[in-house]
Amino acid sequence: MGTLYPGRIIGIYYRSGCTYVWSTKPPEARQEYPPVPVTPNSYGVPRMCTEGAKENWLTGMLQRTFRDYRSKDGPAGFAVDPRTGHECGDSRYFAIPFLDACLAMRLPDKWSKDQTLKPVDMSQAWLAPLGGSNAVPAADFKGDIGESVWLPNEAVAKAWMDYTKTGAAEDTTPP
Repeated sequence: MGTLYPGRIIGIYYRSGCTYVWSTKPPEARQEYPPVPVTPNSYGVPRMCTEGAKENWLTGMLQRTFRDYRSKDGPAGFAVDPRTGHECGDSRYFAIPFLDACLAMRLPDKWSKDQTLKPVDMSQAWLAPLGGSNAVPAADFKGDIGESVWLPNEAVAKAWMDYTKTGAAEDTTPP
């Protein structure tokens, strides 16, 4: 949906599946599920790619998705769950703050006549090295921006640091 209708997508949280998954399938499978071309507007949709450490995350399809979107300055992050393989584990504890941040950033103002989603606000972004577990405000990042993990704000950066170290993110919200 993020490639077909990017103007309607607030954010995407991938868990072991992605845009490029069909590109490695045999031709007969690609006829049944043809690849969807990535449109230029799709690169503006925030996305988080997550895989388990027991998967081959350095060469997987999510890695390809992440690298493609980051190479075009797209707001894309990557998180490796240190406790899992292909199963989801406790990824919801990280998915919730990520998607909450996307909602807060992109939804139109209350009572606005214009219901167009807002563009991603990069001024609050934090970045981290791919494969690392420490994020910093984007202005303080010293690595390769095109290879950096994008995180929408400080709260998500802290959740990401917890998640990549422990496989869970601390939830401080009241029940």
